[in-house]
Amino acid sequence: MEAYRRLNRRQQRYVDARVLCGTGSEAVRRAGIKRRDGRPIERPEQLAWRLNRNPLIEQAYQERKAQAMAAWEDRVQRWLTELDRIATFDKASLYDEHGNFRPMHELPEEARAAIAGVDQEDLFGGSGKERTRIGQVRKVRIWNKNEAIKTLLQFVGKLPERHEHTGKNGGPIRVANSPDELTDAQLAAIATQTKARGGSEPGSGGAAPAQPAPSAT
Repeated sequence: MEAYRRLNRRQQRYVDARVLCGTGSEAVRRAGIKRRDGRPIERPEQLAWRLNRNPLIEQAYQERKAQAMAAWEDRVQRWLTELDRIATFDKASLYDEHGNFRPMHELPEEARAAIAGVDQEDLFGGSGKERTRIGQVRKVRIWNKNEAIKTLLQFVGKLPERHEHTGKNGGPIRVANSPDELTDAQLAAIATQTKARGGSEPGSGGAAPAQPAPSAT
């Protein structure tokens, strides 16, 4: 980060904005860079071009970009760890040796990562003044295990993503009929139109062969 520290605050704002948006002209706008009289820059792309030609600014940009990429890689690794915890979650980890649901603070970190939420409902017995709380029901919502596995497999390239294509309004895709699927009447009509245009009949394999030119005497 040596080059970045040597920049003035205005240049640092530009470098940071360029790392975020990727384009110089947009970085000038996001950095809030203005003219000396306080008016906005009329041609931000020209100012960006001049700033980018400064070797110190370009070096600082590369430094900050590398730092951002490193931070992003760390975040991706954390996300993959969370997905792995969901994919390998075992419901037995929610209960103690007596079959009782463990308090949240006693659950292992791997189990807590797989929990989407916990709904609690008190149970009451009796009525009127004799109505008392007799128990509690806990409903644990778990993140989708299959989706986590699918996402991990796609990430490592073991499960290619497939896309299905349909026709209009979700119906089948319509394709043009081949000559074998046309009726005799349809073929005759097409042949008549083709001859009128000087072309070849459908299924004939192209235009008629050209006649040989007469030999010179």
